[in-house]
Amino acid sequence: MTNTPPYPPTPSGCPYRYPGVQPFTTAQSAVFYGREQDTADLYRLIRREALVVLYGKSGLGKSSLLNAGIVPHCLVEAEYTPVVIKFGAWTEGKTDTPLELTKAYLSTGYASSDTLQKLLPEEDSLWRCAKNRQLQGGGRPLLIFDQFEELFTYPEAAIRAFRQELAELLHTELPLRYRRLLDAEAAPELSEAEEEALETPLEARIVFAIRSDRMHLLHQLAEHLPNILRNLYELRALNPLDAQAAIVQPAQQEGDFSTPPFTWSPTALSALLGYLQDPLDENRVEGILLQLLCQYFEEKLVEQQGLRQIEGQHLGELEKIIENYYHDKLASLPDDSTQYAARKLIEEGLVMEGENIRLSLHEAQITKQYGVDADLLERLVNSRLLRAEPFLRGGYTYELAHDRLVAPVLRAKQERLAQEAQAAAELARLSKEKELAEERRKRRRATGLAVAGFLLAAVAFVATIFAFSQTEVARKAKVNAEKAEKSALDSADVALRQRELAQVAQLKSQRDAEIASQKTIEAQRNLKLADDNLALAQREAVRAKDALDQVQKEKTATEEQRRLAEENFRKAQENEKEAANQRDKANESYREATEQRDKAEQALRNLEKATADVVRAILRDADRHILQLDYTNAWNKLREAAALNAAKTEVGTAMLELAFWHAESGAFQPAKGMLDTASQYLGKAISTDGLGVETTDLLPRKKLFRAAIEQLHAEKFVALMERYYPVEANLAKVGEGNLNRGNYLVSISSFYLAKTEVTYWQWGLYVAASDVEMDKPGWGTEGNNPAVYLSWYDATDYCNWVSTQMGYPNVYARQGDEVSINWNAKGFRLPTEAEWEYAARGGAQQQNFEYSGSNEIEEVAWYAENSGSRTRPVGIKKANSLGLFDMSGNVWEWCWDWYGDYDPAAKADPRGPNKGSLRVRRGGSWFYYPFSARVADRYDVTPDRRDDGIGFRLARQQ
Repeated sequence: MTNTPPYPPTPSGCPYRYPGVQPFTTAQSAVFYGREQDTADLYRLIRREALVVLYGKSGLGKSSLLNAGIVPHCLVEAEYTPVVIKFGAWTEGKTDTPLELTKAYLSTGYASSDTLQKLLPEEDSLWRCAKNRQLQGGGRPLLIFDQFEELFTYPEAAIRAFRQELAELLHTELPLRYRRLLDAEAAPELSEAEEEALETPLEARIVFAIRSDRMHLLHQLAEHLPNILRNLYELRALNPLDAQAAIVQPAQQEGDFSTPPFTWSPTALSALLGYLQDPLDENRVEGILLQLLCQYFEEKLVEQQGLRQIEGQHLGELEKIIENYYHDKLASLPDDSTQYAARKLIEEGLVMEGENIRLSLHEAQITKQYGVDADLLERLVNSRLLRAEPFLRGGYTYELAHDRLVAPVLRAKQERLAQEAQAAAELARLSKEKELAEERRKRRRATGLAVAGFLLAAVAFVATIFAFSQTEVARKAKVNAEKAEKSALDSADVALRQRELAQVAQLKSQRDAEIASQKTIEAQRNLKLADDNLALAQREAVRAKDALDQVQKEKTATEEQRRLAEENFRKAQENEKEAANQRDKANESYREATEQRDKAEQALRNLEKATADVVRAILRDADRHILQLDYTNAWNKLREAAALNAAKTEVGTAMLELAFWHAESGAFQPAKGMLDTASQYLGKAISTDGLGVETTDLLPRKKLFRAAIEQLHAEKFVALMERYYPVEANLAKVGEGNLNRGNYLVSISSFYLAKTEVTYWQWGLYVAASDVEMDKPGWGTEGNNPAVYLSWYDATDYCNWVSTQMGYPNVYARQGDEVSINWNAKGFRLPTEAEWEYAARGGAQQQNFEYSGSNEIEEVAWYAENSGSRTRPVGIKKANSLGLFDMSGNVWEWCWDWYGDYDPAAKADPRGPNKGSLRVRRGGSWFYYPFSARVADRYDVTPDRRDDGIGFRLARQQ
């Protein structure tokens, strides 16, 4: 059988170059752009490996890649014969199994081979179907299982049968049952060519295409396919360049389309890509939305308006197009009642108002709650308003095809509810008018009845006079009747007493008759009992005689029975010996089976451990991205780890940091999604009340997120607050005391001072939340290093921001370059120069060290001779007696004071000159030599200076 040539470029059944929301078919391969690299990479992996898993989020285009990328590539290369297989979800009463469906796909168009008929004519395995296809010129099979998650909706027995036979197809050149037939003495006669063809390996290739969130189900196949997770290919959304190709290239293709070739102007292309790109996923583009919009513009602008170049102004409001798409698809339904049923389902059952998210419902729920039947669901799926997903316990669940449809659906719902309310009001008005008309009619009828009543009253008066005249006659008749009644009652009493006496006599007669009847019955019963006893005695006599005869016979048979018993005993001994042999064989078989089971279980444990190790390696990669402040790639790594469905608690815990960082930086929507995902992997439910509410005051929302994260993992929450904020654990309490300034002392009040300089983790969060720029040193922005390139003004701005985040009042007020300070405020600030030196010397102890905490600079400081020409992580070197790190070396630290001579008159908490042009910096840095790191040395610099050696640390009033 020869390979079919590549399909012509004209899409079958689609007049446009863009298929819209439908997946690309093989017939549309000529207009399938943007996935060239994915096609080449995936095909290369298929050639190298027998089993490949293609995975990705639902709706990214796995089916399109296989249909319009891999299948045409196979047909051109003529190396493999692709067979695309879909099972469909299992439903109650469905008889076709995945194994039977796969065999049917393989066998279609191929008669039974004579060679195989000679060997096992009745055999019907999956291997035989593939071999039969190969023997008749079908080539090397490439089995492409699209939407493979549908397999796991079938009963366990069906899944087990499928995986067993698929493993034989993949790993067996010639099954043992066939080889035994060929080696038997009475083997069927085959020609040399037939034997050679039979021995030729199948070299089958298999691709499983499955959703990322269903990857964990593949473990059910690991018993027979242990390497199932070794060769994975993840399909992601289109990068911007590939998305541009998917827009521009199809428009230029010639072919039998409804439109001539056309072009996109740079402004139109830029506007469309800007709308499609997802900033949370490296500005990638989902293909389904791209194809929907491009088909719309091809139809509306090129076909209907005759445009040959689409300009930016032609695009209009892109969000409105999605809304029109929703209404157009509803309008295509056959009648108003069907359209209304579809709207009720979509607008009330498949979206959550307030949260603006999609929901999914099982088909049984949909039928019961909304009365929508399978035909209408199929229409909605074919129109790509809905997407059907197989449910693991059978049937399908349904949800909106894309997140971008949520907003139009909710707007349509509000419009529908407003129309229904207006119609209800109109109906109420008409009902009220009807009630008023009925009231008027009743009043007219009441007037007529009043007149009739007057006439009837007159007649009644005449009747009353007549009735009075009859009253006396009636009274006399009543007296006579009472007398007659008394006489009748006396007669009745006499008759009643006579009747009672007769009844007593009758009852006595009946009782005597019953006693006589009972005695007769008892006599008859005793007579029958005597007859029965006599018959029994006669039977016992006969039985006794028979027993005597039987004893005589048994005595004669005893010798024969003894002989037979001895023979049986001998045979029993032989059988026992044979049974012992069988038992030993059975024990050996059991031992071998146990070993195989133990090996299989160990292999599964090894697979689970290997998967968990892979997940932990990915988590380490995510940590490295977080260290570099690359939170986008960190989230991508965590999603990659989550898809492997192992080490769930570790994955969920890691996700909390991404949710925390996004919430604290003000990106609440992605933070909520990340938090929901983390809660699923941690197996804990959380309250999301208020997380989705938009407010101008961001701090309350941040507090809600903090509470939710703490509820999920209290220990992780504490660690996150310590990493990103100056919480109490990060502050050292500096008690009051005296600082020696040579020939006089100054007193210092107690205060708090941060144990380390502000890190890039802390500064980077401020940058993300405040939308300020961040200069980066040449060695990068590792989160545990002190932040640099920070001016004195940058430091005061950060102090105010972090005070707000921690619920403290601001200390500074800034107008341009003028900064004033409220010394009574309890928020964060820069230390004064006196506070800095007092703390560096150990506070009240005032240790007489040259450097902060030691006379040996190597113990406490990073400086020019040991830093490696860069900053180093904070908190590594030895701390001083207050627990303060890096007070000497690493980076210079800003102080509040203007630089100038000390004022001997300032004896309590000196704060430096009232004005000046230079601010104080203290402590030395990685770039300087030991003398600058001494606690006594002071330096000055302009407050707007930024360089890679200047940072700061926070102070706060007690």
